[in-house]
Amino acid sequence: MTNEAGTPMLEVGQRIEPLEIIDMTVQGGGVARHQGQVVFLESGILGETVAARVTQVKKRVVQASVEEVLSPSPHAVAPTCPHFALCGGCSWQNLSLAAQHEWKQRHVRETLARIGKTVVDVAPVAASPLSLGFRNKVAFAFAKGPEGTPVLGLRQKGSHNLVEVDHCPLLPERGRAVLQAVRQLLEARPIPAYSGPEGYLRFLVLHLPQYAPEGLEQCVVEIITAPANFAGNKQYVEPVHILADALVANTELGISGVAHTQRKDRAAIAQGEKVVYVAGVGAYLEEIGHITLSAPHSVFLQTNTGAAGVLFAAVAEAAALTGEEKVWDLYCGVGSVGLFLGEKAASVRGFDIQPEAVGAANSNAKRLKLRRCKFKAGEMEKLLGAEEETPDVIVVDPPRAGLDAAVVRILRESTAKKLIYISCDIGTQARDVALLQPWWQAERAIPVDMFPHTPHVENILVLTRQS
Repeated sequence: MTNEAGTPMLEVGQRIEPLEIIDMTVQGGGVARHQGQVVFLESGILGETVAARVTQVKKRVVQASVEEVLSPSPHAVAPTCPHFALCGGCSWQNLSLAAQHEWKQRHVRETLARIGKTVVDVAPVAASPLSLGFRNKVAFAFAKGPEGTPVLGLRQKGSHNLVEVDHCPLLPERGRAVLQAVRQLLEARPIPAYSGPEGYLRFLVLHLPQYAPEGLEQCVVEIITAPANFAGNKQYVEPVHILADALVANTELGISGVAHTQRKDRAAIAQGEKVVYVAGVGAYLEEIGHITLSAPHSVFLQTNTGAAGVLFAAVAEAAALTGEEKVWDLYCGVGSVGLFLGEKAASVRGFDIQPEAVGAANSNAKRLKLRRCKFKAGEMEKLLGAEEETPDVIVVDPPRAGLDAAVVRILRESTAKKLIYISCDIGTQARDVALLQPWWQAERAIPVDMFPHTPHVENILVLTRQS
């Protein structure tokens, strides 16, 4: 059998070589060509030549797994983490930061052109101040060990299997002691890990902000379990609370609070649905640029503190406020962007569907004495429809899924002069840009390396209203 080019079709199990990797994917894999066919590899970096084994054949593309690196990439570097290539957290620790940035800039430009039907000037990627130890949050998963005892680690790449890790180098070093303490406490008082129809422990989420008020390092821990009424788990509720109390009591760890939350939904997402117990405090402080924010453990805050400061500074520069402008902050969360702009705006109105986040945003505004900043919780369409004042500048920072259809309609009708769209997913951002044309025209893109060693990039898109 031959393909459209008249060359023999590849077969599953066939070894193909040499393959030069000519591009990389948003999933962290490599792209090559073999006899006119596109070959998608589950790993690999630009410039490598590899031998691979075919795993799947489709009409136009082939999937394959790398078996051997025949010649290294000129962009290759030694990975820092001993778990690299097993853990699914980092795809590109073996790729230089310069090459990562070059790919991300090109990815933003090409995606906006292909999906967004818009050609804009894309600035060089703004680097993260730290490339290691930058994450203020990491979610570890529990799994059932070989003898039924719980083990703690990170998910294996492309799998639900667990990689037990001593430490994640993307997390500040003090996270290692917290992991060790949890493991020791569970050895003394085992609690079964969740596994489909049974078990209790699901995730351990560490919040390790860089801001240390009065010199005291902070750490807030969230233990996510299955519900107590699930498969006879009531007997394990108290042991979890004893564990939480013990972590807070250990002053050497610097843990200011431990929250026990439950998650009924079986999806493997480290997000609790109901707070059951809190030892200590359930919120923490983080300093981003010139503002200090308080964030409950359950709400979103940028996970790279230093890069968030770079991001917000770039947003402020793009907004170019003079003190006369009214600003809307959509999907405001704890008020990060709106409060960052608050000192130079005539007013800031923030909107979000999550009441707890909006409550924190208003508390942050009060503490920072930014009386012109107000935040409201509810459905976006209803909130914006009830606003009497019209904005001059709108900032949107939606979740990965992008803008709600109602928000797109409101933005089309808005008379604001400038729209600043922040996104962690260039694909959905480009889709939304296409939907906003011709009412809005993209002028420039400013990518920020919020997630070093991965294909992900945070992008700021500056748009102006078309008459």
